[in-house]
Amino acid sequence: MATGQKRLLLSQLRGQVLEAETSLRQQAAFASTGAAGTFCLLRFIVAVELRWQDGSEDGRFSGTLPSMGSVSQQTFTGHVFKVINNNASPKLRTLATFTISGNRTKYFVPPDLNNSAIHRHPSYIAYLQANSADTFLERLTELQKRGGLDELSTLADEPKDSGTEGFSVTFYNFRSFPLELYFDDGSPTGKFTEQISPMKASESQSTYISHPFKLVRRDGERLELVQRFVMQHEIRHYVVEPETQDATHPEYLKFLDNREFAEKYFQSTGIHWTGPYPAVAPSLPLYAAGKSIGEHAHTVTLRPESRESDTASSVDLIALTGGFPEGPRVFLIRDVLSPAECEYIVSLAEPRLDVSKTGIDGRTSALRTSKTAFLEHNESLALAKIHRRFADILNITDHELSMAGEPLQVVRYEQGQQYQVHHDFTQLTQRLATLLVYLDEPSEGGGTSFPRAFGQVGMKVTPKRGSAILFYSQYPDGNLDEMALHAGMPVQQGVKRVCNLWLHSHADRHWSKEREEAQPTTVAESATKREEL
Repeated sequence: MATGQKRLLLSQLRGQVLEAETSLRQQAAFASTGAAGTFCLLRFIVAVELRWQDGSEDGRFSGTLPSMGSVSQQTFTGHVFKVINNNASPKLRTLATFTISGNRTKYFVPPDLNNSAIHRHPSYIAYLQANSADTFLERLTELQKRGGLDELSTLADEPKDSGTEGFSVTFYNFRSFPLELYFDDGSPTGKFTEQISPMKASESQSTYISHPFKLVRRDGERLELVQRFVMQHEIRHYVVEPETQDATHPEYLKFLDNREFAEKYFQSTGIHWTGPYPAVAPSLPLYAAGKSIGEHAHTVTLRPESRESDTASSVDLIALTGGFPEGPRVFLIRDVLSPAECEYIVSLAEPRLDVSKTGIDGRTSALRTSKTAFLEHNESLALAKIHRRFADILNITDHELSMAGEPLQVVRYEQGQQYQVHHDFTQLTQRLATLLVYLDEPSEGGGTSFPRAFGQVGMKVTPKRGSAILFYSQYPDGNLDEMALHAGMPVQQGVKRVCNLWLHSHADRHWSKEREEAQPTTVAESATKREEL
């Protein structure tokens, strides 16, 4: 082999060795400084380029960002990326420059706010939510340095699960026979959820991306699969279509109108419509969201007949979110009940406690491990006074509370018990608000979490004894607020006792009428079938 060829071969080998060493160093570095970054383009423009600034003049091409889309990269803290629009003039070519940070996963090219379509696009809403997370963390740190709002914290240090992505779906049965809904958990039959009558909808189901459900027809002991659905985030309505002869059934035609309405609603707001149809706004009032975390957003004057003579004549509603897109409308209300009143409610409830249940048909569930009792509003003079105070706090009359308020639910959680992520609403029973009062604080754990708040950083609220959380499950237009997903977190030490009042959205008829009309006609039969399974 000629000398020149040998030198060339050696040079190529050295280059390969150097490249391999560089790759190994990068892999080792990624183990300690590696980061995943998702880059999002909030512009309605042709695709642009993402370039890693590797020291060369133009940088290294790393991917294409589609209009209002994103691209993900495995990279390293400290690396710099530029987003380049090659169709723009030289001065405008660079749309954004990002330096990768270890505590950040999403990087947004700022939107062009002159384009009105941007404001309702899901990517822009995600951008606002990501920004709200940064603002939340800064504001919370500032407040707690001053010794305020120690009831509030983030979920950043809590174990993450799919609950942060939870959303609400409804299943529709437009066949002429009942169908049973099962969560397909891999077992032979799946986990029974409910029976859906012909031409009816299910309860709203809190679920997650990729969760499978199946609808089956029962013939004695035999189950016939009719349809199986895998949950997708962009779909909220899952439909078993009618047979030809039922294609003009009034309930199906109403659903088609509902679907068209939901599509237009999403196009105009960027929010999925999950509420009942036709849309009806709540007739009972909602408090406006606060402008910033920790703001004393509203002051409620308490009537003399709703409080003890030696207690405060007013309470403040302290804003914990600013409403959409930060999260649901949530307020902290301190000192709603006195220690004596907390003890009194516990004493009434304790002998009546029974295993907690879920759903319209009152089934037990591994999601909820606690014991529950219910107290009527007027079963004692003391309870009547407390409920008058609740009416004041909710900005409604005593009569409206008697019509729209469910019995007071008292819940006891012992060590290890919890209520996993769920919504309080269903399409069938229109709960507007939840007023949750802590009667006994556990020594450790037992907070109430809202995992979808603040760009899914999430927040945890742990009120003191006698203090309350007020949050809304609906928007003012009657849509259901999916961001009101929440959980009673596990008690780690001690006992947690709470009472909650669910308020429905209308007071023109008693709240129980909704439940009676929503109740399946074959509840007893369904319960028997669940026991058989």
